[in-house]
Amino acid sequence: MESSSSPWIPTAKSIGYPSLSSDISADVCVVGGGIAGVFTAYTLAKKGFSVVLLEKKEIASGDTSYSTGFLTRVPDTNISALEKKYGKAFLRRLFFCTARAQEVFIETIKKENIECDFSPCKLYYCSYSKTDSFLKKEWETVREADTSAKLVSEDIGKIKQAIVFPNEGRFNPRKFVLSLVQRAKIQVFENSEVLSFEDIGHTVILKTASGRVKAKKVIFTTGSPPAFIGNFSHIIEPKITFAITAKYKNLTIPDNTFADTFRPYYYYRKIDDKTLMLGGADRAVGVKTEGDPHETLKQFLEDYLPGEFEIQKKWSGSLFETADGLPYISAHPAFKDRIFLVTGFGGNGLVFSAVAANLLSDLVSGKNNEYTDIFSFARAGSKLPEIPKAQVVHGFTKVATTKDVVEGKPFCASAGGRKIALFNVSGKIYAIDNMCTHAGGPLSEGEIKGQIVQCPYHGAKFDVTTGKVLGPPATMPVKAYETRVSGENIEINLSGKADQEKQSPEAEQHSLGKEIWGKKAYIAKTAALLILFWAVQFVYQYFSFSNGSLSLSLVRASSFSGATLIGIAIMLGPLSLLKPKYNFVEYRRTFGVGGFTIIILHALSAIAYVYGFDFAALFFSLNPFANAVLFGVFAFAIFLPLYSTSTDWAVRKLGFARWKAIHRLIYVGYIFSILHYTRMNPPALFTPPGYLLISVTVLVIALQLAGFVTKIRRGESGKGKYIGAAIISFGAILFLLAFFFKGIIA
Repeated sequence: MESSSSPWIPTAKSIGYPSLSSDISADVCVVGGGIAGVFTAYTLAKKGFSVVLLEKKEIASGDTSYSTGFLTRVPDTNISALEKKYGKAFLRRLFFCTARAQEVFIETIKKENIECDFSPCKLYYCSYSKTDSFLKKEWETVREADTSAKLVSEDIGKIKQAIVFPNEGRFNPRKFVLSLVQRAKIQVFENSEVLSFEDIGHTVILKTASGRVKAKKVIFTTGSPPAFIGNFSHIIEPKITFAITAKYKNLTIPDNTFADTFRPYYYYRKIDDKTLMLGGADRAVGVKTEGDPHETLKQFLEDYLPGEFEIQKKWSGSLFETADGLPYISAHPAFKDRIFLVTGFGGNGLVFSAVAANLLSDLVSGKNNEYTDIFSFARAGSKLPEIPKAQVVHGFTKVATTKDVVEGKPFCASAGGRKIALFNVSGKIYAIDNMCTHAGGPLSEGEIKGQIVQCPYHGAKFDVTTGKVLGPPATMPVKAYETRVSGENIEINLSGKADQEKQSPEAEQHSLGKEIWGKKAYIAKTAALLILFWAVQFVYQYFSFSNGSLSLSLVRASSFSGATLIGIAIMLGPLSLLKPKYNFVEYRRTFGVGGFTIIILHALSAIAYVYGFDFAALFFSLNPFANAVLFGVFAFAIFLPLYSTSTDWAVRKLGFARWKAIHRLIYVGYIFSILHYTRMNPPALFTPPGYLLISVTVLVIALQLAGFVTKIRRGESGKGKYIGAAIISFGAILFLLAFFFKGIIA
């Protein structure tokens, strides 16, 4: 069965690191959790640096997991052109550098005992003709740069001649990265996109939506450098590459790796005895080609690797290429001793990741490296632009004309420093951010079907009318903008929400509640379930415990059902940390708000029916251990402001960090509420509703402790863990005091 996904994705599960939610410090901060970032962070930590790794989404969720896994030392470029431009000595040094990096890569796999399906092989740089002048020219160059290579003229399928490189390799890049990051002694934060930075001399401060990292050195390994550190578009060209796997009935090619001399070239390898992986059909972003590139790959198989086969998977990925095909691994020209960049890997990012790790560990240490000049920005021969200043645009602004945006053909516009993708769906214009929330793919280059656009990089799908994510690997929506047509001009509204500070992943997850709360069907079903839950409790109380008293049944059913729902809401936080692939947080607000709504009913009915509005009787003692009503009052006083700020508007007004600090009080409120129930009527706890509340409370405690321990083990620093320890200690002390006073009062 055919699927649109890389074969590596199912082979290793995401780890589930926390997002950055505090201010921390480190010697080095590495931005980007692909193979280059993880290998670099690992190498720096081995040399004694304290390292923080920030990843926008999840570790190995970008192009690393969409690579074909060729561990080759051969540069992904025209080798003879490199010699012509830089000379023979330069080329020999380049090959020596990549060969050593390849050895380090393999040594790391063996030393760390990483299970990543690595196996040694040969690389055939091949031609399907015996008179290929290009391959001959390449060989004349390669024979002096790599003396281990050989030119062979033998028939392998339709291959007629090839330059053969021994001591090559292939592996599963996703397994490698997810294993290596766990072996590195570093702090890792996922879902922590760097939004801006501040250079304060000998230190750089990186800002995410809910935290900051203060580091002496910063390394960006994000494929394309972020716009806020400069515009590199004149020396780095983004491209899209395509790949498929095909299962053959009889696959006869040798178990090696192959790359041919076509332009763009095709490259292939086995991943098991009957399955072939093929990549190629690369194209520049913005350049449309006729036909489906995956069909082009399929046709290549039929022409050059014939046999009975079935396409299993197909996917695409992004490449960032330089003019000469070699990457830049260098200090930023404007921040030479503080900010470093890794970009332009082209199709050879695996071995060049090891090159980057070695080179950058020396640069960060202030040591000389003999290969610095090969990968320096000075090689580009042009001055890099200054760091751009943020543009702020308010209200509606013109971005295109109606002639620009035709149905079925997305259009890319610019406004306020942003790239905006415009779509014409049945005559109506829609606008969303052009950048895919998974790996930054240009949505204006994607395939559009109806109101669904598919990212050209990795296949994520979005609804262009709302920005909602409809298909993996993306998990977060893109921003949608209000549009209007004035004459022939298309205008979009960049004010209001578009100018707000970007939210953290937690805040975005909280905002997802806005989407589900905006669905009438969801509201109706949720309300019905909550009412049903309360009704079951009421029926039990009425017939089994309250002796047919409507008032007592109302009081007790509301207390137990409300507290249980709030407990479930609290459970969803650590569950989302321990099981990040499930979006438990999305429903936390539903249970919390629903639970406290029922608690309000409990409080009003208790005051009316139990105390008859006699507040003197209600507050007969101000000692909560003698008058357990006070614990309930304390809990109500805490829950009420949390209840009133459980809105996206409150998150925006307070700012996520302040909002989160306030909502941590829910744990204290829950402690007070449980003390209230255990002291008010202990026999009521030894009933089915009581057992359910006790079970939920035990799970709350267990999951909170598990989440707390998980954060400590992952090395998450900051005030959050101290606040957690303080709350746990506070609750334990209160329960001990309650037990102690119970004996005295009795």
